[in-house]
Amino acid sequence: MLRRLTQWIDQWRFGTIDPKAPLGRRGEQAAERFLRKKGYRIVAQNDRQGIGEIDIVAVENRTVVFVEVKTRSSERRGHPGDHVDRDKEQRLTRAALSFLKRHRLLEHRARIDVIAVWWPPELDEPERIEHYENAVQPTGRYQWFNYVGGESAMPASRLGIFGGSFDPVHTGHLILADLCREALCLDKVLWVPAAKSPLKPRGPEASNAARLEMLQLAIDGHPAFHVHTCELQHPAVSPPPSALRDEYPRAESFC
Repeated sequence: MLRRLTQWIDQWRFGTIDPKAPLGRRGEQAAERFLRKKGYRIVAQNDRQGIGEIDIVAVENRTVVFVEVKTRSSERRGHPGDHVDRDKEQRLTRAALSFLKRHRLLEHRARIDVIAVWWPPELDEPERIEHYENAVQPTGRYQWFNYVGGESAMPASRLGIFGGSFDPVHTGHLILADLCREALCLDKVLWVPAAKSPLKPRGPEASNAARLEMLQLAIDGHPAFHVHTCELQHPAVSPPPSALRDEYPRAESFC
């Protein structure tokens, strides 16, 4: 039962792979799971234009990431990334620029990545996945300026603050936090366990140490989720926002 629950949570958080899908689609689904586990948010899949197609559009730390996925069953035809030639680079550039224009994102930094997937036919999951960031430089005239690695005037990060007794933390907390992260485009969600909840005058049943341990186990593996102990260190009826503002002075916070 516990194993099935863990598998369900994993699929809910990172997505599933259709075993009956063609090799290329399975590779894209595996790449989507891979990116989500690294903290990327998937915002579009198979974005088709007359000028080209983008396999995956994701967001990482306010950077728009266009991903070309190449899947091969073996290395007999060479490295999957070798199939991104000059013509493919130009079509990816045009398609990415069109996406940025359509969604009014030209002021945001962007890059084009390549993910290579090796998936032998006898295996139920990929043998290897490799992620090459900024693998394709925009080609042609009048393309967007690539800010990656340099200075940029990016907006402040978006910070979510999730307070509660978490006594105990449960699946509903995780689902709610992830839905808020997606809806509000949050870069980070701070879980702030309450020393004393106004809704529970008697206080938590479990000790602070036990609640912290349960919380750490629950959010383990989610790169955007973090535990903050400001209220346990400075007990109060509600989380002290000033402590968080001092620690994240440039963040736009959502409670």
